[in-house]
Amino acid sequence: MKVRNIINLLILIACSGVILWESCQPGGESAAQSEYLTELFDPGPKVAENILPTSLSIQGPTTLYVGKSNQYSFTMTPDNVTDSRVEWSVDDSSLASVDSSSGLLSGLKEGTVTLTVSSVLTSNIKASLAVNIYNQPLTQLSLFLKSGAASLIRQMTDYLQFSSNKSDLKRSDLIFETSDPNIISLDSNGYIRAQGIGKASLKASCPQYPSVICPDLVISVTEGDFHPVTSLNVSTPETIYIKQTLDYQVIFNDDASDKTFTYTSASGKVAISEKKITGSRIGDETITITSLSNPTYKVEKKIVIIEVRAKEIIINSSNFQYGKAYKLSYTLKPDVGVLPISYPAVTFSSSDSSIASIDKDGYITGHKKGMVNVKIVWNRDQAISASKAITITSLQSSFFQRLHLIIRKSVGHFSVFCVTGIFGYLVFEDLFFKKKRMWLSAIVCFVYGFALAGGSELLQSITPGRYCVFSDVMIDSGGFLAGILITWLLLFLIRKRRKKEEKAK
Repeated sequence: MKVRNIINLLILIACSGVILWESCQPGGESAAQSEYLTELFDPGPKVAENILPTSLSIQGPTTLYVGKSNQYSFTMTPDNVTDSRVEWSVDDSSLASVDSSSGLLSGLKEGTVTLTVSSVLTSNIKASLAVNIYNQPLTQLSLFLKSGAASLIRQMTDYLQFSSNKSDLKRSDLIFETSDPNIISLDSNGYIRAQGIGKASLKASCPQYPSVICPDLVISVTEGDFHPVTSLNVSTPETIYIKQTLDYQVIFNDDASDKTFTYTSASGKVAISEKKITGSRIGDETITITSLSNPTYKVEKKIVIIEVRAKEIIINSSNFQYGKAYKLSYTLKPDVGVLPISYPAVTFSSSDSSIASIDKDGYITGHKKGMVNVKIVWNRDQAISASKAITITSLQSSFFQRLHLIIRKSVGHFSVFCVTGIFGYLVFEDLFFKKKRMWLSAIVCFVYGFALAGGSELLQSITPGRYCVFSDVMIDSGGFLAGILITWLLLFLIRKRRKKEEKAK
């Protein structure tokens, strides 16, 4: 074996090794390239100017009804502050609640509350607004049965419901009556039973609004072919994840005339309705289904509620402009399908807070040009984490996003594989095919390059902060093929020239 062949083989092995090694690095070679390019192409000063807010004002209505919500907004000056985030608060949380980040105010009871918005960057810059909260007057009230029926067969049951214009009106605010309990009986929970033949009126009134007249709901009770409940069973899932909603089925005997039932949850670990169950808290729960027409038929079912855990964190953001606060974009991937993670709280950290700091809500603020590693750790399991190199520039982040993409694809992928393809072709042609079949050397060499590109992406799929993308396999393979074609063409031209020179001699 010639020394030249050995050198070509060693370079091919070294290039392939570097490609596979780089695929296992969280930041990859493109992170370092972006840092160098920042210094070359970023004309701004190294340290960002910290622009503080000077004033705040609130826009929104000064009245609010109990049970309703108003959305409030703010104006901050100047409009180019470093961090324009604010925090909303109220002076009396018993009267109203407010979302601290969005400014959505919800009325709880009558009174006057002071709504305040404060700058996160400078807490002494704030604005306040007095909001008067009133009880929404009741003007309309009506009754209806859950089944929608206007007549019942004797011994059947149903549920009395009401509707009104007052969103915070509760059943306990009303008084319900039946004109004839021997025909229609009514219990304190709103369930009615058809007891005798005839007609009866169901009535409702609100002592707080005595002038509001609720039309009577007249129900007819007739004799009919009533088949009692003789069997009851419930088909429920044995396990359910938190925030997962599944159907359950209540099964009566086929000929039962009244298939209404009540449902209860022993400790509130699941939210249950007439057809669906939703997991609320981890643990074991017992639900009870009871026939309304024949309460002696009762079924209890045990359900296990399971946590949806995070299995991976993916950081999507990569470049930010300094002097601004940005929300770091990341994804928590669940271990079960597309269900939301039960406890999504994470902790953020920056490797150098003098370059960029990140707060507990994931807002990152760049202070000067440079590069930092941002880390996210899932609070439920410290082993579930992700880190990524973030570039802080003085330019709009979209510029460096495009520049980073171009460099990563052309230098970090295409060119490296192009060089590897050059030495790969030299090895396969000189060492294995003895220069006799150039086309066969090219085909076998390309298969090797495609396998190398695929292996590189597979390694990235198991590396924190890196991802497997098929388009990158094609770019890498294209670079490798370019190297093969360049080498093939050069060798072809060189050998053709040599043949001419030999003939001339």
